[in-house]
Amino acid sequence: LMSAWVTSSSSSIDAWIDRIEKNELRDLVVLPTKAFGSDELDRLTAIFGDGISLRTLAASGHAVSNKALWRFGSAVAVASVSGHSQLEELAIGDSALGDEGVVAFVDGLFSVQGGAKCCSLTKIDLSNKNIGIGGMNALNLLAEQSLLLKAVDLSRNSFKQVEGVELPLPSLMFPHFEDLNLSSCEIECSFAQTLFPRLFGSGGPPRTVRLSRNCIGDGGFSALMQSKAR
Repeated sequence: LMSAWVTSSSSSIDAWIDRIEKNELRDLVVLPTKAFGSDELDRLTAIFGDGISLRTLAASGHAVSNKALWRFGSAVAVASVSGHSQLEELAIGDSALGDEGVVAFVDGLFSVQGGAKCCSLTKIDLSNKNIGIGGMNALNLLAEQSLLLKAVDLSRNSFKQVEGVELPLPSLMFPHFEDLNLSSCEIECSFAQTLFPRLFGSGGPPRTVRLSRNCIGDGGFSALMQSKAR
């Protein structure tokens, strides 16, 4: 098994998908300069239940439809429940993915009984995908169910709270996580005071929470310290 970086000078993406179907590739990295969209994702979806050996799909920077994301999520769920999925790391979508794209993928996982619980993914990279509270909550629902998901990268998304608007967040978020990246997310004091008690609650905090390049202020830092002291 080998890994492949698909660049603008590489052969057709179809040729690489053919190699995945033949179990000749373990990791596929598709750079933004190469065409990869809903049709290509649907091709992967069609072969996913065949027990392919793909462990990493890194296709960040490519626009894919919500319907294609739902179908892919459902295929991952079916393969995970049957024990055929080896996919561990996923980066998908472009900067317009948004909450709707995240919800579509997660809904696809939940569309299969036991799909979210058995999901083979251990890490999801959704950096710079225009994700807000809706997408964060969808990922948290998956985190509550999944036995394997331990890391999510949400860096460079904006969670800037509108003053006076109460955010619909659950009481405990991302329990049992090992790594949650919230760097460069425009987290300010008010959101920090709402978020941190939920991240560092009694259910066990993420082992690593990355918060660089956020302006949490003294109030946010105080909320962080108080939450961790519980």
